[in-house]
Amino acid sequence: MGNSIQSQLLWAKTLLKSQKNSLTPDLDAEVLLSFVLKKNRSYLYTWPDVFLSDSDLFHYRQIITRRSHGEPIAYLTGSREFWSLEFFVTPDVLIPRPETELLVQAVLDHSPQTHSPFYIADFGTGSGVIAIALAKENPQWKIFAMDQSHQALLTASQNIQRH
Repeated sequence: MGNSIQSQLLWAKTLLKSQKNSLTPDLDAEVLLSFVLKKNRSYLYTWPDVFLSDSDLFHYRQIITRRSHGEPIAYLTGSREFWSLEFFVTPDVLIPRPETELLVQAVLDHSPQTHSPFYIADFGTGSGVIAIALAKENPQWKIFAMDQSHQALLTASQNIQRH
């Protein structure tokens, strides 16, 4: 098997489909190859005959194998989108779920419309997505993000610095 984009996508899609640990094996293969190559997905179809470097090939095969064993894409790439913001995630924190955006929206919908300080505590903040999303929407709010995990707090701190 060659190491072209096309051949590696075929290999990855076949492996992921056979392992049945992914509901979207084709998409997963493309997202992960785009991540490894630092290109968007359209590049994969525009340049299917481009060969992967040895290091990219090694990295891609590693993360596809990990994905085939059920490891989430967010942990493989180290990031997840939430509230239209990109967040760092690690295995030390839960991956933000799309439904959690409903919680952020509910807080925004039911919070007082005032310019005076409004205080919120985010217990078990993990990656900090809830606290950060609320802070982005209302910078005047005082939000306390707490977690018992030192590693989670490090991840949240990185996300605070990022946003």
